[in-house]
Amino acid sequence: MKIYLFNFLFLLGVLGGMCGCSSDENQIDTDLSHSILDNNIGEKWEGVGLPSWLEERYFDFVLHETEWLVESYKGYGLCEVYKFSYKGNLLLALTYSRFAFRQNYYYESGTLCYTDDGRRVRFEDVEDDFKESSVLLETNRFDNETVPQVADFGLKNVESLGWLQGTIDKICKDIQEPEQLLGKVACGYAYDNDCTYIVLDYVYFDKSNLDEGEIKIRNVYTLEGERVNVSEDMDIKEENLCVQEIASMFVGL
Repeated sequence: MKIYLFNFLFLLGVLGGMCGCSSDENQIDTDLSHSILDNNIGEKWEGVGLPSWLEERYFDFVLHETEWLVESYKGYGLCEVYKFSYKGNLLLALTYSRFAFRQNYYYESGTLCYTDDGRRVRFEDVEDDFKESSVLLETNRFDNETVPQVADFGLKNVESLGWLQGTIDKICKDIQEPEQLLGKVACGYAYDNDCTYIVLDYVYFDKSNLDEGEIKIRNVYTLEGERVNVSEDMDIKEENLCVQEIASMFVGL
């Protein structure tokens, strides 16, 4: 009986030790402590929508790690927020691509990464998992639902301007982010004698041609959609054009 009890306790100890090792190994696999850069813990995020702490974390990055707030020219910036999984941990990544001016036009980009409770994570440590499992949550690019609509420009008889919406859609599609960034689209009327025309302006940046700065394109069309040459006689006033600009994802940034 004693031998049986000893063998049972010994086996129980071995199994317990194996389970303990397995648990420790699992903890090591999922531990992010070596990659966490701060201890700014916020409200736990469940992966739906944007977390309550993200705007504050982004502003902290802009304030302490960039010179964006002191630049005389406010550049256009593309932001995209993703969620992804790293060894069972829910993480958030915010990518930014920015065209701005500081003595010369320049381009910069990067990725900020956070745990589900808002602690900063070294992105390079989890980048491979981001590439494999990231899901886009939100972006401020002109895309899908955010493509400027003809009805938003204050034009008349918008039901007859399907061609104009198609032109705007194509512009948004042809500007290839993040290498290029569409900053704004503007529409309005121009007049030449007794004729009325529609003006379509757009501004974009090109990473491969930064010396150009803002690249401004202006096209003029008849009300039926036929493109015409821009004439000096056309009464085109910038203040009469309605502008749709790429919006910042966060207020004031």
